[in-house]
Amino acid sequence: MSQRDAREQPGAPHPETRPSAQAPTARTDGQDPSGPHLLLLGNINADLVMGPIAAWPAIGTEIITERGEFRAGGQAGNAALALDGLNKPYLMVTSHGTDSLGTWLTGQFTASQTRAYAEPGPTTVSVGVTHQGGERSFLTTPGHLQALDPAPLMALLPEKAAAGSIALLCGIFLSPGLIAGLHPLMARLKALGYRLALDTGWPDSTGWTPDLRAIVDSWLPWIDYLLFNEAELKGQAFGAEAETADVEAAIQRLRPRLPRDGTLIAKLGPAGALACRGQERLALPAPSVAAIDTVGAGDTFNAACLIALVEGQSLAQAVAKGIAAASRAISTYPRSYTPA
Repeated sequence: MSQRDAREQPGAPHPETRPSAQAPTARTDGQDPSGPHLLLLGNINADLVMGPIAAWPAIGTEIITERGEFRAGGQAGNAALALDGLNKPYLMVTSHGTDSLGTWLTGQFTASQTRAYAEPGPTTVSVGVTHQGGERSFLTTPGHLQALDPAPLMALLPEKAAAGSIALLCGIFLSPGLIAGLHPLMARLKALGYRLALDTGWPDSTGWTPDLRAIVDSWLPWIDYLLFNEAELKGQAFGAEAETADVEAAIQRLRPRLPRDGTLIAKLGPAGALACRGQERLALPAPSVAAIDTVGAGDTFNAACLIALVEGQSLAQAVAKGIAAASRAISTYPRSYTPA
């Protein structure tokens, strides 16, 4: 049984309390990691996952879904749960709200591997609706992530990172302060000795605007590992013309914006993944599975792939580990990350 399975499963969300006037408080459990490790820096939130549905219900009507699960989520949160399930060490630096839901949320992760500060106000909640065929849609409240501040996060970082450590920056688009303050945060992480990985997630309803793409382009020279899905790759590379573009053209456009030895990984769902680094290029297929819940699939891939790289495995081995863990996660209920 994984650490996540052993925890008490939540019931319905508790009512949110009013934001307190107190300054953010921090929780730091355990010592700094002594060896190479994966640092998760980004969003955790409460997820309500329901589905699958064939079509959205008409306004004023109700439909019954086959499944529903209330659980910890967010890009950093999903990656942490995957690493718990794989029995791999990590350090997560994040934030939560000051309501009772925030207390519950942080309790879903391994205390000795989690450092979080409390942002006054309600905890962010995301409703993920799965559709027949495996796709999903999300409805998300602003909550604590809207106010996430890089300064308290930097105060929670280790004093240094052992050689080989990687910091994954994820869920950035949900936090305007993180978007604005990412450059000094990346500089701090590099100074500590981390290699940087990036998975921004999907932008809000405004999409891949020219201004947003310019901001992301300014981050890419810092990034050692860029992990995007097909839609994100094409959105960042081509903006409004993304629908008529293909993955190969997006890779060719974005790869030169990374450092010379940077790695671009394209997560292609049922088609597997592509990876490019220097002259090395590989394409690995995904096994055929019956998808039950695809929410967090990319985050699971990130976790398994990056921890394999931290452990010194080859790029091909790491991508294979990412595909295997994600394929297992989306096809099991309750969710599992390792072979049966």
